[in-house]
Amino acid sequence: MKKSKVFIFIIAIMLLIASHVYAADYATEPDYTTEPDAEILLQNIKIETAPTKTEYKVGEKFDKTGMVVIAEYSDGTTKEVADYTYSPEGKLAELNTKITVTYKEGDVTKTAEQTIKVTSGTTNGTDQEKTDGDLPYTGVENYYIVIAMIAIIGVVSLVSYKKIKIK
Repeated sequence: MKKSKVFIFIIAIMLLIASHVYAADYATEPDYTTEPDAEILLQNIKIETAPTKTEYKVGEKFDKTGMVVIAEYSDGTTKEVADYTYSPEGKLAELNTKITVTYKEGDVTKTAEQTIKVTSGTTNGTDQEKTDGDLPYTGVENYYIVIAMIAIIGVVSLVSYKKIKIK
């Protein structure tokens, strides 16, 4: 009987942790600063996550892979946008030090800049490209890590409980 109480206690702790993680990710306070019928307008855009590649050789084209652009609105909300444009679009030269990202919604157009580095020379195969391991964790990855840890604890607890019960 004591072993089953320990197992139930472990499951209860896991559920408690999971509910707090879920609540922390989705809890938002209402915004009482705007009027209910006020028109929601695009206020700003920002590059939340830089592209995977920010260093280029002369003649290469900008690669937006990994770049996350966020639109910010007058009511305080934000959303990720994918239908942005950027310039320059063609081959890069040494004088290119930034990429200008442009997002238009209705009559409102906003821009943000991403710093890049362009050097002369060619790629000789010795340059190492960044891998996903070089990128910092974001909130979403941390959320999945916590959920995975909770699942592992649950499986280990269940297996341990079954082994104890069998003996």
